[in-house]
Amino acid sequence: MYRYLKQIAEREGIGLSEALRRILSAYIAAAARKEEEDRLADIAGIACDLQLAGRAHDSLLYPEGNR
Repeated sequence: MYRYLKQIAEREGIGLSEALRRILSAYIAAAARKEEEDRLADIAGIACDLQLAGRAHDSLLYPEGNR
């Protein structure tokens, strides 16, 4: 793993510490995106109603008097 990290650092013209910081930052950002996607997938279809189409969902989101 050290050799791989050293190759990256040399290729990018940066030190080992900076290479490791960049790799960890990219990993953390990807994990955060995945976590967000998972949360969205958890709620997908919660209010599934085959009767609603197009803008008809507004009637659920904005009851009369709150539009």
